[in-house]
Amino acid sequence: SHLETATLDNGPLEAVKKWLEPLPDCSLPNLNIQCSLLQLLTKMSIDTQSLKLSELGKVILF
Repeated sequence: SHLETATLDNGPLEAVKKWLEPLPDCSLPNLNIQCSLLQLLTKMSIDTQSLKLSELGKVILF
């Protein structure tokens, strides 16, 4: 939708990436946070270009 496109232009995928990245001590973020964010991503219409630019795939290694 137009709203999702406008929202994606404002960098939420980069924010999600930051929340999913390993912490400074190399531990992973809280499992509830990971699951919630991944579920949110499945409900969004994300185009390939936005996904590539966010580099989100680099932190999702499973």
